Amino acid sequence: MAIERNGNLIIVKEAQYTLTFACESNDMELWGDIAPKAAGKILNNSELLDIIKKLGLRGDIVAEGVKELCIQANSGKQARNIVLMRGKKPSTGLPGKLKFLARPTEKANMPNNNSTAKIFLFDNVSAGSAVARILEPTAGTPGCTVRGEPVPSTEGERIEVQLGDGVRTAREDDPDDMHDCVFASISGRIIYEGNKISIVDSYIIDGNIDTRTGNIDFIGSVEIKGDVTEGFSVKAGKGLKISGNVESSTIISGGNIEIKGGVFGKGLGVIECGGNLEARYLNECKVKCERNVVVKNEILESNIKALGFVDVSNGSILGGEITALGAIEAKLIGSEIGVKTVLSSGKSYVSNDKVHILKDELSDNEKQIAKINSKLDFYVKNPKELNRLRPVDKQNLRELTAEFTRLNIRNREIPKEIQAINEEMVAKANPMISVSRKIHRGVELNLLTEFMRITESEAKNVSYVINSREGGIRAITKLKLTDNARKLERDIPLPVN
Repeated sequence: MAIERNGNLIIVKEAQYTLTFACESNDMELWGDIAPKAAGKILNNSELLDIIKKLGLRGDIVAEGVKELCIQANSGKQARNIVLMRGKKPSTGLPGKLKFLARPTEKANMPNNNSTAKIFLFDNVSAGSAVARILEPTAGTPGCTVRGEPVPSTEGERIEVQLGDGVRTAREDDPDDMHDCVFASISGRIIYEGNKISIVDSYIIDGNIDTRTGNIDFIGSVEIKGDVTEGFSVKAGKGLKISGNVESSTIISGGNIEIKGGVFGKGLGVIECGGNLEARYLNECKVKCERNVVVKNEILESNIKALGFVDVSNGSILGGEITALGAIEAKLIGSEIGVKTVLSSGKSYVSNDKVHILKDELSDNEKQIAKINSKLDFYVKNPKELNRLRPVDKQNLRELTAEFTRLNIRNREIPKEIQAINEEMVAKANPMISVSRKIHRGVELNLLTEFMRITESEAKNVSYVINSREGGIRAITKLKLTDNARKLERDIPLPVN
């Protein structure tokens, strides 16, 4: 077999044929020509592949081309430009991308949804947390010509991430393995549009909260342009605005709550508010509010607890129990049929809860002290019995004695803690209950530790305050809701009988 090389051509001469190889397409394809001198079994597939291998050519064999060239040669026919082999093409690397560490906001797939409201799914993210990682493009895989020469690969396209509001890149004090991350600078939800990443701390639901939306739990502020229907819950880390009504649902907000309509809780509705609460009415619900409660029309058969004042100055309070650290005011209080209505001003539900916990601890400690004392009393009366105890029993006795001492010390501390809590509550309290039109018979009033039951329904324009001179509760000309009741009461003389 004679071999000649001429540029990109390799010529193989045999007695029965002349075989010409050409490296084409930038050496990425091997073409073959053959000129047989006569028909017959002059070349088979294996022989052709063996020739290619001996020539040092490499790549992916094109089986159909090899077969076609051999058939033509054995038929005594010339064959030209038949592709016998292809080199390995280089692959382009994967493009860079943004890998989210929390689910960004995306529109929910709501089958059979006839509503035009947009409902979104997302993960809450906290300020300081890593929300995404910027991944570099990969280098790809190099290729190879049919001559065995490498073909470099192309790196994937880089992603240009734009940083919007509420995000930042890594800082020096962030972990080394998070240098390629994007961090939230505020708490909220991720927005990713057109390679721009942002964090927003608000979420608007353009409709009702129902089976279509499910429950809402968002770390930022929430606005609902509809109602919250029965059995659902809404939790907002910041403020909450509701354009419609709230049925027997659970509403929780770390900030203010504004309900344009009202709450009809059916005895099951729960509201927990970390700021001020405003509503048109509160019916048959339970409320805990860390600041002020303002109701336009009425509070009906509800349990309201507030660390500020309760203002129903243009409406009525009928039934239920209201406890406020500040003053309570309404136009009408109670009812003609004597529905039980209990108002307590100057009291903190947080302080009361702390006191109850301490009192429970005091009671439990006393039971433990009595139990330990009964065991220790035997050895106090019979000290010689101590010598008969095993070492392990003596150790147990020492531990019981230490626990007995600890519990007694703790029980001397608890009353002081209770006193400090009550003193702090009294210092912040503004005990006053005001009525502008009428308060009905049977209404119970509590101002700090003072108690009074209204015995006769009367038209009133008064404030009930603590009588600083004689004790108990006295009625004076109505004060403003935010007036300092105890200070002003001292300046008002007692009526002359």
